[in-house]
Amino acid sequence: MSSPGTGRTLFFFEKPSAMRQMQRFFRSPNTVCVAAEGHLLTAQEPGSIRPDWKPWRFDALPIVLDTIPVTCGQNRSGASHAPKLAQIRQALTGVERVIIATDPGREGSMIAWEVLEHLGWRGRVDRLKLGALDDLSIRRAFAALAKETASGEQDYAAYLEALCRQYEDYHLGLNGTRAISLRLRPPSFREPWRFGGVQTPTLALLADLEARIRTFVPED
Repeated sequence: MSSPGTGRTLFFFEKPSAMRQMQRFFRSPNTVCVAAEGHLLTAQEPGSIRPDWKPWRFDALPIVLDTIPVTCGQNRSGASHAPKLAQIRQALTGVERVIIATDPGREGSMIAWEVLEHLGWRGRVDRLKLGALDDLSIRRAFAALAKETASGEQDYAAYLEALCRQYEDYHLGLNGTRAISLRLRPPSFREPWRFGGVQTPTLALLADLEARIRTFVPED
């Protein structure tokens, strides 16, 4: 999706509440605002990518992908994000510049960039770093944006970092969960044993602490 260059600017917010607070500053008819609801896209399940990956079989591991295909996600109520994506696609029509105004940090960057990439946006992108939504913080953020000449490129690098994190989490969780569930889970357990780069080390710390408590011998 390219831009015909009409001078319109689109602000991409992470949440509707943040968008509503910021809209009071915008007076130009050439300013468009859209808001996500967290991540609008989600990684596809292995069985959706290849049918032979759907059954949980140890001999099929490891499952490794060069890139992770994404699909339209759902909100907390289970409703599809497809209408939201369609709304953003329509809003991008005729836009010359996108300003990402999601929460600071890699995940905030990813929420916007993954949608722009998915929709094929090829126009200019800048990054507005909003630490807070009070008037002073907003004015400082716009002042900083005016001085930045490469905010979009820097933010795209943050998005790539988030993609690397997603890639690692996806493969660790997918292969680890299937492996330990197939080989270590007792037959009486029906739910999968989850494996992850954060929860598994955390669980190990708790298990180690519990073991020390059980084997503790008081000293006089």
